[in-house]
Amino acid sequence: MFHCVFAWQQTCSAFSVSKTDVKKICKYILNQPVHHKIHTFDEEYLEFIRLYQQTINPKESA
Repeated sequence: MFHCVFAWQQTCSAFSVSKTDVKKICKYILNQPVHHKIHTFDEEYLEFIRLYQQTINPKESA
């Protein structure tokens, strides 16, 4: 059994994917355990925001 404290997230994000990229995104998602041994989720999220989502300030969403 899991013993943890439940809490709601302070923020959330949603991203759209074009139909032509669905296979590529599925492969990416399925590779997450291997990928996150190299890059942490936080590192990847901040890089994603830096490249694609200039309207989000990650310091404000922490």
